[in-house]
Amino acid sequence: MRLTRNSHGKLFEASRLEGRGRDQVNLEQGNGRWAKPISTPARTSVKVFSERLGSVAGCKHIGFCSSDAMHSITVKLLVVAHLSFHGVAFDKNSIEECARVLSENLQDTFKRVTKSDQIIQFYDQFVEPEQFDPRDELKRSKTAIEHYLQRRADFAYKAKVSLEVREVVNASDEEVNDPNSKDFIRFMSAKQGNDATTIYVHDHSLRRTKVNETRNFTLEANANFYNLPTSSIASAVHIPTPLYDRNPELLRKIDWSEIDEVYRTHRHETRDLAFQLFCSESGYMRFFPAASWFWDNHVEHLDLFDCRNTQWQVLDPFFTPPALTLVAIAFRYINAATNSKNVLIMLDMSGSMLGQRYEIAKQTTEAILETLSHNDYFNIMPVRDAEL
Repeated sequence: MRLTRNSHGKLFEASRLEGRGRDQVNLEQGNGRWAKPISTPARTSVKVFSERLGSVAGCKHIGFCSSDAMHSITVKLLVVAHLSFHGVAFDKNSIEECARVLSENLQDTFKRVTKSDQIIQFYDQFVEPEQFDPRDELKRSKTAIEHYLQRRADFAYKAKVSLEVREVVNASDEEVNDPNSKDFIRFMSAKQGNDATTIYVHDHSLRRTKVNETRNFTLEANANFYNLPTSSIASAVHIPTPLYDRNPELLRKIDWSEIDEVYRTHRHETRDLAFQLFCSESGYMRFFPAASWFWDNHVEHLDLFDCRNTQWQVLDPFFTPPALTLVAIAFRYINAATNSKNVLIMLDMSGSMLGQRYEIAKQTTEAILETLSHNDYFNIMPVRDAEL
């Protein structure tokens, strides 16, 4: 019997070579080569053939079998599919038997080569299989996230209640700035790292009084903040550069917002808690734990940050890079303090608006735009002499 393939690779013709008493099979290979003809008795049984197939497939590693052995495997597989079985053509049961024998041989070869049984026995000592249900995992993740957010909402509510029950200190402007008064107000400055201060006398004499420090930040690397040095001694207060840090009204509000015990309790209950911050409409920002301030220009100690000019947003230090500064982690203020608004800026472009006047107008416009949020709409309308 000769087997050949058509252009689609399917066997389409078979003939018996009379007078030889045996079948000869030639198979056209994909690379243009012909496999070595293999002659088998016309009535070879499936059992005998499977033993021969097993002897060929029994290489230590199938990847190291010779090309002749691989061709022999291919030829023998096709011979099984087309040999007669005891003089009768293969029926459905015979083909199923051949497939079963082939499957058993392949499985046995696979187990010997991959050592799958030994691998399973080895890992059984260290792992315990369990059934995975995506719906249950999703439900557990949802519960964990809800619990995470609820705890932080509770912390914010406790801080709010603590501030509402506190009263502003009842002291005169002179007392809050008098180092000898019991009502003298100190705070831990984020820029200085201590509670020292300088008091200026408002009599145009430029006299000033320096007050020595009584506390310093003891900064230690904090693993929860990518080893950023922090201190839990007290919260730190940041005051924007344009504001006078000894303004009596500002000092009273700074003293009123001092709830370090609440912040410390929150930190103790949740070790992975991020910075706890409070931004006032007066411009100062209190944050816990304390950390050294990050200057816009460290050499010149340039500080342009104002918490009132930023959006409300909080970034968890677990999901932020180490290079992210405290300014970027801070709560942002504008969206919570104002409603969405429409702004029309009319810019005088008349002949008198030249030089310094025009530059001042541009800087004023830029300052206004910096106070807007993503929810605001604005337009700039230039106005000239004829339109006025």
